[in-house]
Amino acid sequence: MSESEIFISTNETRNTSFYESRVRPVIVEFIGTTILVFLVCMTHERFAYLSDLVYGFTTVFLIASFGDISGGHFNPAITLGCTLAGALSIPLAVYYFFAQILGGMLGAALTRAVYPEDMYKAMVGGSTSLNPTEDVKPGWGVMTEAILTFIIVLTFLHSKVDKKSQHAPLSVGLSVAACSFAGVSLTGGSMNPARSFGPALAFTVYNGLIIDQIRYDCWEYHYIYWVGPIAGALIAALTYRFVLASVERRIELLRP
Repeated sequence: MSESEIFISTNETRNTSFYESRVRPVIVEFIGTTILVFLVCMTHERFAYLSDLVYGFTTVFLIASFGDISGGHFNPAITLGCTLAGALSIPLAVYYFFAQILGGMLGAALTRAVYPEDMYKAMVGGSTSLNPTEDVKPGWGVMTEAILTFIIVLTFLHSKVDKKSQHAPLSVGLSVAACSFAGVSLTGGSMNPARSFGPALAFTVYNGLIIDQIRYDCWEYHYIYWVGPIAGALIAALTYRFVLASVERRIELLRP
């Protein structure tokens, strides 16, 4: 199954079996998101900024390995951007969303399963939250996640969807690593609701935990990791459709 078969308005999509056009891509999104969240959470807060590199590297090999099957989203924000950009059907986008959320939950659960409890608590379960040591305001967090998500979604749409460049996995992976580096000191640089929700759920039993006189509560401002990425994906999709998209996908403003 070629990558074009998951996009709407193609003869190939209509001619493939339900398994090839629906089930297989959804399974791949579930497996890929599980791998992504597991690897990122395994390194989170342990070796400073190493988790940001792991985030980017994992994105590269996941898209390069599985992008021809599902498109290589592994992120509800990217799925939303592709849907708004006219590159993915709404039903498949809904399937992707649930597969990604479940994958994030499983990846976080696996992290909790393999780490000793003391080490897991010291790492805050790999969850993302506003930096409790710098008095970061929620509004700053929303804006940070929105801007960073805008960058990675726009990169994905232009390099992976539009140009279908062979370097797209590297482009997207580098953008994820760079944005994660940029946002880690404020919000943890998530840019992915599945990456934030799964670890927060797995860490729930320890919410309110105090480490080095700092209280950690993954749910207190959890909405930031939904509102920010959704806003960023929306703006990225609009920018793509009006400016960067190829002629067949671009929305042109006609003169009266």
